[in-house]
Amino acid sequence: MRNLTKREEHIKSIFLPKQRSLKKIYLEEEQVFGIIEEISEIGRAIGFVGINPSVNIEKEEKRKHKYDVWIAKEIKKDLTLLNNITSFRLIIDWVIETKCNLFVYDFNSAFIEQKKWHEELIEKLNIESIKIPEIEQGRILYRCSDKKFFIYLLNEKDLEYEGKRMKNCVGQGHYKTKLKNGKTIYVSLRDETNDPHLTGEIDAVSKKMIQLRGKTNQNPQREYMEKILEFVLFYTNYDKLENKQQAKYLNIKNLF
Repeated sequence: MRNLTKREEHIKSIFLPKQRSLKKIYLEEEQVFGIIEEISEIGRAIGFVGINPSVNIEKEEKRKHKYDVWIAKEIKKDLTLLNNITSFRLIIDWVIETKCNLFVYDFNSAFIEQKKWHEELIEKLNIESIKIPEIEQGRILYRCSDKKFFIYLLNEKDLEYEGKRMKNCVGQGHYKTKLKNGKTIYVSLRDETNDPHLTGEIDAVSKKMIQLRGKTNQNPQREYMEKILEFVLFYTNYDKLENKQQAKYLNIKNLF
């Protein structure tokens, strides 16, 4: 285990308090380190929440949010929430855009509120009025073997179109901020008409896929997921990868 940051030490104290009640069941320290790493990964994906940071935003201690502390407290209540990492990200999207106080909610109530917000966001999107932009050949990262789909590198102007066509919140402000700050790379699986089918978010430092969502934030359809895995094989220059290894690289759980 790497050295813990001050923030991670605080999260550790949530799971391993100095004074313990004999009535409670405790986790092994190694288990807690695994949980801390998963929570920190969400925090790194969220990145800096603020305007024009003057500090080095790559330093974990400089992140201006406490959402991973809230996540830790909710996971402590119910360890099965570790299987709901995507739900946590949807909740944080809602919190950042609405600037609500997350700490007055528990996981279930926050999940209900984010769902309402995302549904209202989708209703406001006028898909029919969207003009399909021209494809810039230089931003095609990979053409799939069927020649009908390609992986497209998105810029800031693309995010609004991507968000409306995919009915997700990638077109919202904090996603644009992360792209502008060089924290994140966004890619899109598109067909020959330039219509998107999957939106991917890649951490610019680790080069790891931290989100991959279908339309209305659904899990990727297998047909489209196979095309992303084809791209991963090309990108990593590996001849063979087992499904679990591929899923781990893409940071996707319970897909296969």
